[in-house]
Amino acid sequence: MFDTIIVKNTGIDLLFQQFYALLLKRIINSMRNYLVLVTAILPVLFVLVSLIIEQQIPKPEDSPPLLMSFDRYQKTNVPYTYNRTELSSINFIRSYESILENSPKIESLLDLTTNNPRPCQDGKSTDIISYLVCIGRRSLLELNDQYLIGVNAEENITDGVLNLTGYFNNQPYHAPPLSLNYLTNALLKQYSPASINNRRIHVVNHPVDKKIKFVLEFLYFLIFSYHDH
Repeated sequence: MFDTIIVKNTGIDLLFQQFYALLLKRIINSMRNYLVLVTAILPVLFVLVSLIIEQQIPKPEDSPPLLMSFDRYQKTNVPYTYNRTELSSINFIRSYESILENSPKIESLLDLTTNNPRPCQDGKSTDIISYLVCIGRRSLLELNDQYLIGVNAEENITDGVLNLTGYFNNQPYHAPPLSLNYLTNALLKQYSPASINNRRIHVVNHPVDKKIKFVLEFLYFLIFSYHDH
C-alpha cells in the first residue's frame, strides 16, 4: 500500500482542477448565504439591463435635409403692403400672391392697403409694423403662431428701383429663409416669360455633417483658447 504512486496534476489539468474547486466552493458558500448570491448576481443584471437600454436608444444621426416651405407649420396669415399706384409694386405683389396661394398652409393673405374691417385695421389701411404690434398686444400667442412672414414693396421715386422688405417671425428657426424663399420666387415669377413663369426656387437646409461639425468646433475652441492666452 505504501508503494502506491500518487500522480499530481500539472499544467492545464492543474489549472482546471483549481478553477473547478474555487467554483464549487463559491456555489456551496452561496447556497449557505443567499445574500452573497444576490450581491453576486446584481452586477450582472445591471450590466444586462444597461446593454438592453443602450440598444433601444436611437443612435445619433445627422438631421435630414429640410425643405423651406409652409408644410411643417400650422395655418398662417401673410400680411403685405405695397404702393397701389406703382406698376412694379403691383406686379410683384400679384406674383407674391400667386406663389402663396399654392401653399397648403396659408390661411389668408392680408392686403393691409385695403380698407378692411378686420381687427387692427378698423376699416382703414395700415403698415405691417403697426398691424403686427396691434396683433401682439391682442394676443402674443396668435402673433407667434399665425404670422410667420410678410413683405412690403415700394418703388424708389428717384431711380425707379423696386425696394422689397421681407418680414419674418423670429420664433421658428427657419422663418428667415422661408420669407426670403417666397420673396425670391415672387421675383422669379414676375420677371420670367409667361411660358416658364411656373418655375420655382427650392431652398433646402442641409445640416452640417457631424464629423465636420466636430472639426469646426474643435478649431473654434483652439482659436479662442489661443486668443485668451
